Amino acid sequence: MMGLEQLIPEEQVRARSYMIWENEGRPDGRSEEFWLRAAAELERELEKSWLVALEERENLELCMPKLPISKPLQRHEAGRVAMPEAA
Repeated sequence: MMGLEQLIPEEQVRARSYMIWENEGRPDGRSEEFWLRAAAELERELEKSWLVALEERENLELCMPKLPISKPLQRHEAGRVAMPEAA
């Protein structure tokens, strides 16, 4: 199973890590800490965006009218879809 960290480009983690390093006053010897912190922040942001997208999808599905489905479309020998006959 793929973890969220595999979906975040290394360059994005690098840029965030650099930003954290600068905001912390550019200290020496803490690069691993900043890298892990950047990756964790980006993972949380990705997870949050997915949760928002799922919630929006669920809300959309609740608002969509349920249309009755009649007979399934059938194909003619030539591959064209046959229109269902009116009842």
